[in-house]
Amino acid sequence: MASPLLVIESNPTIERQLTDILASSGYTLYGLDSPESLIKILDQRSFPLVMIDAMLPGLDPLKLLRLLRERYPETSVIATGSGLSMDKVLLLMRAGAVDYLAKPFDPTELTRSVHEAFHRAENTASLASESNLPDFGDNDFGDNDLDESFPTLAPPPEAEEVTLSAISEQRLTEFLDTTLQTFLELEKNNHELRIQVQELKDPSKAQRRKRQLSVWVAHPDETFCKGVASLADPLNVLIHPPLAMGGSLLDRLSSKQPDIVILADMLADIPGPFVLNTITSDYPNLVCVMISNWNTNNMEGELTGPKVAEKVTRKLKSVDDLVALLKEAKMRCYDIDMGMEFAREFKERHSTFIENYTEIKRALLKIK
Repeated sequence: MASPLLVIESNPTIERQLTDILASSGYTLYGLDSPESLIKILDQRSFPLVMIDAMLPGLDPLKLLRLLRERYPETSVIATGSGLSMDKVLLLMRAGAVDYLAKPFDPTELTRSVHEAFHRAENTASLASESNLPDFGDNDFGDNDLDESFPTLAPPPEAEEVTLSAISEQRLTEFLDTTLQTFLELEKNNHELRIQVQELKDPSKAQRRKRQLSVWVAHPDETFCKGVASLADPLNVLIHPPLAMGGSLLDRLSSKQPDIVILADMLADIPGPFVLNTITSDYPNLVCVMISNWNTNNMEGELTGPKVAEKVTRKLKSVDDLVALLKEAKMRCYDIDMGMEFAREFKERHSTFIENYTEIKRALLKIK
């Protein structure tokens, strides 16, 4: 029997990718278009797993995660997104997400995460079922002489007296959050130190770690495109043949994405800002450099992406200025790689800690 899960995903392409990958592993996906429809369905029946696009326009993911954790504790939630910083991911985990998956998805990682979430939900349901079994004491399955009026299903008096003041609950929650934050900071430092030690032992690893990035160019001026292409070797990047049309760029992005996109503010068919807005909306993990006023002496370069990063504008008075801006774009890509590497390593090394932390937070919410 196929295992069902609910999905809220803003990008139809990503939703199709989820369906293709998970269907082969025996999962059935039901796509939803809003948090309201999700709540309506969960009020009618329970689902073991929900996947939520944390970057859905107009969505407050932390508020929704807290609501799901409090109202539907038997449902596990996997948050998805693109280009989120480690701090943002931590906030999602604190709010109730059992895992975070970055887009575009790695099929093996996606399947593993969904499988573990289903397994966790089954264990939670099993424990909940066992905790509701009647207590027959020493009579095993009952005795004919047992007083039928004896409230066998009533909880022991001690259970009714378990309370937690609002102040104590707040302090415990703050303590758990501080503990997690401290632990993550220590692990992040340890991760960086391990990388430095590895690179000292084998300097070639430092170069291998910084992979050759893929760069696409959409610009109508052939001279500019040739100039950018000449920077491929000095920057150690792979620059693909240029495109003149914004539509061609968007069509190609729908099937494959580079690391960096360089585009003009004026393209032959679509204004550059429109193309940039589409990219940042549909592919927030992409790093983009938009060249403005490229046919004047006031040429500028605007660096954007990933979505959580600050937008930077530079005057491009010489080739050196453009090289410096592209080097900054490269560092943003490597920061994304490092963040994803740390997240994967942390989950592998401390999966038990994450699971226990989540269970304790859920238990706190149930105590009144």
